[in-house]
Amino acid sequence: MASEIEVVRISVEPARADGLIEALQQARRGYLARPACDAVEVLLGESRNEVAVIITWTSPEAHIRALQGPHSAQFFQQVAAFATDRPDVRKYTSAGGLR
Repeated sequence: MASEIEVVRISVEPARADGLIEALQQARRGYLARPACDAVEVLLGESRNEVAVIITWTSPEAHIRALQGPHSAQFFQQVAAFATDRPDVRKYTSAGGLR
């Protein structure tokens, strides 16, 4: 089963970036928890006004189950509380690694 990779860009006030990052870290115990979510990488933009999150779901089906799970609504509410605009969400599949 192929994994699903999501790249999410979230605009944020620079002073609130750390709070957003903390909320994303806490989500590893809920919405972004294993076994559905295999990995999460959080990146902070140079000017601190954008956070990018690379989420690797074990499969598209696991992602759907997480969306339907008990932690989903709380996660999206927390992100919305920090975001200055609607997050930009893009889905990808791996095209293979480069070495």
